[in-house]
Order: sequence, then structure tokens, then C-alpha cells
Amino acid sequence: MTVGVAASPPGRDVSGAAGEALALAGITKRYGPTLANEDVSFRIAAGEVVGLIGANGAGKSTLMRILAGVTEPDAGELAIAGRRIALARYTPHGARVAGIRIVHQELSLCGSLTVAENFFVEQPGSGGSGPAWRRACERLARTHIDAIFPASGIDPRARAGTLPIAQRQMVEIARAAASPDLGVLILDEPTSSLDSRRSDDLQRFIGRLAARGVAVIFISHKLHEIAAVTRRVLVMRNGRLVRDEATGAIGVPQMIEAMAGEAAAALSAARPPAPSASAAALVTIGAPFGTAGLTLHAGEIVGLAGLEGGGQPELLHAIRRAARGRRIAGITCGAKAAFVSGDRRGEGVFPLWSAIANATIARIAAGPATAW
Repeated sequence: MTVGVAASPPGRDVSGAAGEALALAGITKRYGPTLANEDVSFRIAAGEVVGLIGANGAGKSTLMRILAGVTEPDAGELAIAGRRIALARYTPHGARVAGIRIVHQELSLCGSLTVAENFFVEQPGSGGSGPAWRRACERLARTHIDAIFPASGIDPRARAGTLPIAQRQMVEIARAAASPDLGVLILDEPTSSLDSRRSDDLQRFIGRLAARGVAVIFISHKLHEIAAVTRRVLVMRNGRLVRDEATGAIGVPQMIEAMAGEAAAALSAARPPAPSASAAALVTIGAPFGTAGLTLHAGEIVGLAGLEGGGQPELLHAIRRAARGRRIAGITCGAKAAFVSGDRRGEGVFPLWSAIANATIARIAAGPATAW
């Protein structure tokens, strides 16, 4: 019997299954009045690639924190490689020993350490001292990064905090996958900052991991990636597992419907009308950001695409500054602008502040134009 949690319902015992990487039964977690996970049960075979999808707040992250030993559930059972886990004593160290590795949506590299030193933090058994040890760490980092992302250009001697967010994401993925006893790899939005080439690199690597018998849980809002990468899709909504299907049996529209439930029809009906020809021009973009020039009108929804390093973040920052009253060459903005950065940890929040302080800082900052 698992210590500190309720037993699984009859017929849902997690132990004793051959060839299974992971089994959960009746996982439940409550935060006050909020039921983050409710009676979640599923099994994943060794070498299986499973997609986990759901809207924000569906309970995916809570469930993954439970698997990673960060959060203790209120009820349920867990078995890893057929061995039942005592969840009341299950820790991140225990998860690591059991072969569970996770790449969190919010990256966890230590910015003041080099790429190689970040690898050493995850594999302290390779410890030593002096130049020979440092070179060994650099070789370790380079080997594992190149195995997933060939010709990435990432210098193992570079400080992690100086890397672009896409390269930091590549380092985080490679560091987790480098674990020698890897049994289950959890990837939470692993391609959120990657371009199409690096996303393809990752997909090919996932295939190689599966061939080695490593199970992969792939979490993404990019449903076309879920369809391309996974063999099976788990759909969560409001803390519950609402659908478990082979990927070939569920298309992207059905995934959206399962995630949104009754709200799916309302979302489809809520598409905004196309802007009229007389819509006001809000943003005008010219050289040096665009030689042909571009005008954004009220009511338009505009996509901005390009390869990593193509200047998209710089353009968005420039529009934001122009909206704040700064003079930006090539940008004219006649409307207020809100900006959500792709680097949420570095530019999106003040991590030492409370949630309410973060939520109100925009209102405080909405005073006279500033120079940032």
C-alpha cells in the first residue's frame, strides 16, 4: 500500500505491469476550493510517445509536478517501471533516481553558470577539479547538445544567461535528455521558442529515444506537433482526463473540441469580423524594419513569422516603445499597446514580487511616457 495516500479504486492497481514505464491511478490534488487534478488515471508503455494537451488551467502542470516529485497528491497511486512509489516520501531526487526527467515550461538554467556548468549541476557524479574536469564538462555538454540540435552554435563555455531564449531552451532539453538512467522524459512546451528546423531536430530525437525504450510525455499547444510526434493523445479539461485516444483516431478539430468542451462552439462563433476598408491605421512600419512598408489597421489580427534571429522580437519591442511615446526610426504608433514577451521569466514577471503586485504594475507604469 502506498504510504500517505488513498488506495486506488478496485481494478485500478498500478503495480506489476510488465513493459510499462509509468502508471497512475486516481491521482487527485486540491488547492483549497480548486480541484487541480481529479481522479486521473493512465498508463504509458516503455518507448511510447504520448501527447498531453489541455487549455491553460486544465491541470497538466500540476500532474507533471506530481510525476516529478515536486508536489504530493492528496490521493492516488503511482508506479514507475512496475515499481509502486510511496508518494508521501517521493521527492525530486527520488524521481531522478527512478529515471523521470522533466523540462519545465519555465526554464530552470542557472544564468550565472556556463552551459557546461549547468550540465554538471545535473550530473554531479562527474565531479572533479581543474582544467581537465572543466574540459570534460564542456565535452559532455557539446556532445549532448549536438546529438539533438546539430550545428547549434552553442558554446559550452558561454554563460547560460547570455544565450538567446531559443538556445537556452535547447540547452535545457539536452541537459535533461543527457541523464544516463533516463526512463521517462517529460517535455512541457519544448518548442515554444524553437524555429521549425530545431523543432524538427527535436522530433527526430524523440523518435530515437522511443526506439531506445524511453517513454516521452509531450505537452504542447501546437496541436499539429502533437499529431506529428505522438502515438497517443491524453486530453485534460478542468482537472480531469476526458479523452485518451490513438493519435490517428483524433484530429486537431476533435482535440480542440475535447479541450474546450461546450465552449468550443462559442469560440468558433466568436471569430471577429474582417476590418472595414476605412479602419483606422494604428501602426505604420517602414525602414529599417521593412523596406516595403506595412500598415496595421484597427481590428486586424496579424501574424508575424520568421526564423530564429529574424528580428521579430526586436520589432515587437520597437512597436511597444513607440506606443509609449518614444521616437523609433521607421515606426509610427497611434494606439496604446500591451506587450507579452516570449521570454516570460526574463521579461514577463518580477519573480520576487507577489502575484497581485505583478498584476498591478502595468497600471502603475501607465503614467507619463518613459524612456524604456
